[in-house]
Amino acid sequence: GLANATSDWIQFLDADDELLKGKLAGQFSRVKPDIAFIVGNSIHVFPDGRRHYRKSDTEIWKGLIRSKLGDTCANLWNKNDLLMVGGWNEKLSSSQEYDLMFRLASSNPYVVFDNRYLTLIYKTENSISTHLGKKKKRSKNWLKLRDKIRKHLVNSRKFHLLNKYYWAGAVGMFCDENQIDFPGEVDKWFYQLYKMEISIKKKTYNWLKFN
Repeated sequence: GLANATSDWIQFLDADDELLKGKLAGQFSRVKPDIAFIVGNSIHVFPDGRRHYRKSDTEIWKGLIRSKLGDTCANLWNKNDLLMVGGWNEKLSSSQEYDLMFRLASSNPYVVFDNRYLTLIYKTENSISTHLGKKKKRSKNWLKLRDKIRKHLVNSRKFHLLNKYYWAGAVGMFCDENQIDFPGEVDKWFYQLYKMEISIKKKTYNWLKFN
């Protein structure tokens, strides 16, 4: 399908998700031929009606490490770059979109950020991202990709202090939440500092929300 697409830019859309008015027009106005993709924010809609406004990081490697670099449908993709990296890795059972973004960023780390929330992602029970029976495989895929990111940053001399901090923090939090042993590369001091930062931000957000 990708090879037969006639546009230079690709919009993916899952059957149960929704693009709001102006999403495509606004992102097309930001298009530049030398960027790999446009990162968009999204609204996650849960079965009970709750909505979570998922804001992307505006630093590409920080966003990739923390799984905060948009969503498949919130982003707009450069067809040439997609073809250059071979498109989706269909052998993966999870983490496909971030694996794709990692491969794109490794060859072309130039992206544009769209701070609007014009994509609705409907979260359903027993999906690939929530099914309990697939949790172990999801965790393995997530950690394997973070290891690839770390190795790429080390080899390209981009694993500086901040990236080390975000990597240790995000991987440490993920392992804590999923009751997994920490990889040996996780700096425990960075992790504790990151955990404290996230806790303070959550408390501040909740205080502002109810005051």
